[in-house]
Amino acid sequence: MLITMLSLSMMLFLMSRMSFLMSFLMSRMLFLMSMMSFLMSMMSFLMSRMLFLMSMMSFLMSRMSFLMSMMSFLMSRMLFLMSMMLFVMSRIMMMFMMVMCHYYIS
Repeated sequence: MLITMLSLSMMLFLMSRMSFLMSFLMSRMLFLMSMMSFLMSMMSFLMSRMLFLMSMMSFLMSRMSFLMSMMSFLMSRMLFLMSMMLFVMSRIMMMFMMVMCHYYIS
């Protein structure tokens, strides 16, 4: 009877020890899993931030390219107008010279 009692108490002690170890290991695993989930959420947050910044940069770059194209268009217009003005002035000068030459000859 004593041996059975001793064996039962030993078994109970071992079972309590095992349950304690199992609960400890489970708590460790849960803690590690929560840490991993926290790190994953932090990484996703940072990735979303980076994506947001990249989209903002691309938007600004598109805006800048649009402004540059508008400026080049305006510059081409101005150059065209200047060339037209030069052409008209050259025609006027030619007419003036022809008139002067005509008066000089006659």
